[in-house]
Amino acid sequence: MHVAKIPLAAVLRSRTLEETQGFLKALINPGNNRILGFTMIGPEAGEVMAVVQTAMLAGFPFTVLRDAILAHLQWLKV
Repeated sequence: MHVAKIPLAAVLRSRTLEETQGFLKALINPGNNRILGFTMIGPEAGEVMAVVQTAMLAGFPFTVLRDAILAHLQWLKV
């Protein structure tokens, strides 16, 4: 098993929110690159968890998420 861990500060969205405390951590099966487990500590973790859970349930390798462009719309207050 491979463990991948990155600080939240490496995620561009966390910098736009100016909330960079935390991390993302995934357990990867090296045979098929599927995500076996995932955790995130930080703001908006629930949104990220939902995307990763969907990938896990679909049996996608982590590369599907790595290579995807995921838009995060910010609602503007007028």
